[in-house]
Amino acid sequence: MAHASFNGLRVLSLESRRAKEVEKLIRTYDGEPIVVPMREVGLESNEHVLEFAAKLLEGNYDLILFMTGVGVRAMLEIVQTRYDRDEFLAALRKVKIVARGAKPSSVLRDLKIAVDVTSEEPSTLHSFQKKISANSETPSTESSTAPASTTST
Repeated sequence: MAHASFNGLRVLSLESRRAKEVEKLIRTYDGEPIVVPMREVGLESNEHVLEFAAKLLEGNYDLILFMTGVGVRAMLEIVQTRYDRDEFLAALRKVKIVARGAKPSSVLRDLKIAVDVTSEEPSTLHSFQKKISANSETPSTESSTAPASTTST
């Protein structure tokens, strides 16, 4: 049986409760982790989300993992304070999208963003990797115009 691997992909996880564990798991499976906490805070203090949006618009991500529908909505609300909603959604449509369960999948579907891989809850990083490997090809790094980012969102 082949060892599951992200094969050096930059992997974004919007995680706050288990951020260190998720980051370690992504590294264990040869991914470049970009782990960003999503918290309910005032819009002025969400610079990290706006930085993520800027880098997404520049084409710096290969894959984005959404853990919750609330996180998707909160992210979009914050991003819209600085960037054009349609341009941001178009940029999301250009990368591989992974969703954990029905809630983030439903929100993304409402936004007309295709979910490439869905893992039902409870899920683990290993279950995501298996689904990604089984259901899709590794995205081409040639489409990225900027170097790998270590910024989290």
